[in-house]
Amino acid sequence: MSNVQKNYYDFSSEEFDCIKELPSESVSKLIICTTPRTAGHGLADHMRMAGWGVPMEYFWPETAVNLYQRWENKTYANFSEVMSNAVNYGNKLMQYRVNNRIFSVKVFPYNFHHLSQCIDLKNAQYIFLEREDRFSQLISVLVTNITGRPFDSESSYESVRLVQALDTEIIKKTYHFLKHNHQVWEKFFLKMSDANVIRITSESFVSSPSETLSHISTKFGLEIDPLYFTKSSFSRKRYKQDSDIKQKLINEYGTFIRDLIVNDI
Repeated sequence: MSNVQKNYYDFSSEEFDCIKELPSESVSKLIICTTPRTAGHGLADHMRMAGWGVPMEYFWPETAVNLYQRWENKTYANFSEVMSNAVNYGNKLMQYRVNNRIFSVKVFPYNFHHLSQCIDLKNAQYIFLEREDRFSQLISVLVTNITGRPFDSESSYESVRLVQALDTEIIKKTYHFLKHNHQVWEKFFLKMSDANVIRITSESFVSSPSETLSHISTKFGLEIDPLYFTKSSFSRKRYKQDSDIKQKLINEYGTFIRDLIVNDI
């Protein structure tokens, strides 16, 4: 597999298939649990370079449809059709997307139930990735909803919810959406053994990816590919695309957003 950072859709290609026949009980499951705009894609990329499976958002609608169509050599109209074959889709993920006996995936609260329909999560290990800077996270989500472009590219994604224009009501709804997502994860992990969960922040990961990977390795007893430390890199800059839109939002709504977060309106 290539270790060059790629456009998100590239990870749906045959290049990243790892065709192996393994009993499901011999596969470790590593789950990145997060909310939008937390550097989860960057963490997944580093986990892949470390040899920890082939992590991506396997329950993002476009991803699931693209992968399942290719593996089944059959056309599926939408994500619902794929999930009507949930067990088989899970079997295909176990067949094609396990590397070094690890299956890893990034999920949001609103698609976790799809994951649990497809994959046996007994003894799974969880990485709770959260962003401390709520202001920047909210700005980033709002911009993505305007442009449909979550990454540094011109590619837009159909399943990214788009808005034509912002107002304070949309901003409040987006803030409460993110807050609710975070609360869902907090509630979920209250029921989980600490031995199976590690919490990391986006800021700590961006500041030192290799140190973050080392913490995860120690927590879960995972081996890091020795080549990782020679090939890993991570830009500490924010996504450069749409920076003018971000600045415009900050200029126009920055005070409102800060008050919203502080006062939890």
